[in-house]
Amino acid sequence: MCVSIPTFLFVSVFMLVTTLGARRILGLWRRTRQLPELLIAIVMLGIGVFGVGVSYLVSALVPAGPVQSALGFLPIAGVHVGMAALWAFTWKVYRPDSPAARGTAFGAWAVLAGLLLYALSTGSARALHDSSIHWLSTGVYAGGMAWSAIEAFRYWGAMRKRMRLGLADAVTTNRFLLWGTATGCAALGTSIGGVAQRLLPASDGAPQAAIMLCYAGFGLFSAVTFWLAFLPPRAYQEWIRSRAGLEVSA
Repeated sequence: MCVSIPTFLFVSVFMLVTTLGARRILGLWRRTRQLPELLIAIVMLGIGVFGVGVSYLVSALVPAGPVQSALGFLPIAGVHVGMAALWAFTWKVYRPDSPAARGTAFGAWAVLAGLLLYALSTGSARALHDSSIHWLSTGVYAGGMAWSAIEAFRYWGAMRKRMRLGLADAVTTNRFLLWGTATGCAALGTSIGGVAQRLLPASDGAPQAAIMLCYAGFGLFSAVTFWLAFLPPRAYQEWIRSRAGLEVSA
């Protein structure tokens, strides 16, 4: 096993930030008991901590063999639970009354469940990466993130118009921008990493380390942005409100 120290440190920082962010959001959910907070915490833990962090640690620290193959199902399961939560979040938050959105979410859940069952049937999580089914899994991952980003930016545009009329709060409006940025960035990182993971040789350490850095880099930015969206520090809120005041006065 050859462990890249910079990659290991970067992924470790990403896991720490994501775990702390998810923990804070779970604390918020315990106070509010609102579904969006719970779903976002699941997204961060499933996709970020397990899908990226645990995946890297297993591949870097566990020797190839039956143990690594068995542990390889942990990140796959985490990603699929996290993605199911993201599809649910987008449907429930942005289009709760839309039959089309509900059908899209249910369809995505069916694909995610089918992919997980397929991997289990082969006995190897690598089955989702070493065959043509890889493009289906990458598509349902990146597609869910992209849909959430599009909906968030659409709401952000509408909220900005209301904010200029004094009908919307600046921090709430900024939350949609942050969410769109976070999920859009995650969709971009997933797409780039997914394409590279399929095209580059799995046995070559340097490209695989670069792929993991891609996932962790985009993921770290997304995790910090999620944190700002749901738990913005007071100083950040004041900064957003002051900028909004200048924009309205202009």
